Amino acid sequence: SGLHVGIGYQLIWLLFGRLSRKKAGMLFFTLLVLSILWGYALITGLSPSVTRAATMFTFIQLAQASSRRTNIYNTLAASALLLLLFNPQLIFKVGFQLSYLAVLAIVYLYPKINPLVNSRYKLINYAWSLTAVSIAAQVGTAPLSIFYFNQFPVYFSLSNLIVIPLAPVLIGTGIFTIFTSYFFNLAIGGTVLNFLIVWMNKSLQFVGHLPLSNINGMFLCHNRLVVLYLFVFFLLALFYSRKKYFLWLSFSCVFIFYTLTIVHYHNTSVKTLTIYDSKEVVIDLFDNHHLSHYCASEKCNHNFQTEGNRNFLRAGQPEKLISRSTKGLYLINYESLLIGIIDKSIANYDIQNIPFDILVVRNNTILEWSSINAKKIIIDKSNTGYFSFPDDFKTSQKIHLMHKKGAFSLKL
Repeated sequence: SGLHVGIGYQLIWLLFGRLSRKKAGMLFFTLLVLSILWGYALITGLSPSVTRAATMFTFIQLAQASSRRTNIYNTLAASALLLLLFNPQLIFKVGFQLSYLAVLAIVYLYPKINPLVNSRYKLINYAWSLTAVSIAAQVGTAPLSIFYFNQFPVYFSLSNLIVIPLAPVLIGTGIFTIFTSYFFNLAIGGTVLNFLIVWMNKSLQFVGHLPLSNINGMFLCHNRLVVLYLFVFFLLALFYSRKKYFLWLSFSCVFIFYTLTIVHYHNTSVKTLTIYDSKEVVIDLFDNHHLSHYCASEKCNHNFQTEGNRNFLRAGQPEKLISRSTKGLYLINYESLLIGIIDKSIANYDIQNIPFDILVVRNNTILEWSSINAKKIIIDKSNTGYFSFPDDFKTSQKIHLMHKKGAFSLKL
């Protein structure tokens, strides 16, 4: 992550910082810093957080090499602009958005939050400084995280109290193990590193299994996301300026937010059928927030796709749909709706007289297409790319190809 890039940058300064005292040494030191930073970025796959951090530290190092002052906001903006010039599509990446929002929030809010606690004990001050970083980052990223992932981690500060102090230890131990492996037994450093990683993972698992560790089932539409960020902005402005009109603006945001929530709940009180873009058959039937669910595998019950759609439609606990099967044909009856699922080739006379509302075709099933009596035919992702059917069916409105069109949704 970007944290690791920052730790690496500090380690370079600690080990080779003396080179920067002379003009010739500064040039060599700058080349060394940039080589290590971008070498690390390339090795780790140029993720948004790493490229953002590497670009920022590149600007900082170049400014120091030319004896110029740096402004963190300008550096942050310049790094974002440079990355977007190379790849404009990055702005739509979740990692890019979260990374820059987190850094911007930390840079602005941390200096204001950290002084709120000042103890004579260094350990308490250190723990609070880590907590302040976590709070600042969450203020900036929580609305967007809820928008994308429909959940909120309650114990985020506790997790960061474990991860952030361990990160430099893990990196330092790893580097020490690599450079001393020629002289010492590699197993010693590897054993220590493995112990620290296992302990960290188990600690995070413990935090994750605490009661109410995650608030799930949260949903934000685009409008409410904007309103929530405006609320955060006005609340911060109220805290620092103490002007009353920011209080009224904050209350206005709360009123608009709940109004949009009620409107959304009313608009999603509809009958809808969804067949998800999956290699397994996963079907949800929504009826005024009541959910009926069919899935061929129990693993499909709580995947990312279904959770997002169910949160959007404010669905309750799913009620399992029962299917009847015979000779590779599965039938689902829901009120007046008849859904068929064909999982392997069967004799045509078994289905030609069945009036399907929806027929899901799987696993390259060979059929007599012209005799199929179905209002809609879904070709799901269990079929391979070379699966063929008549040319006149390819452009037919009856056919829904998941490989091209994704999930199928229908208002009933």
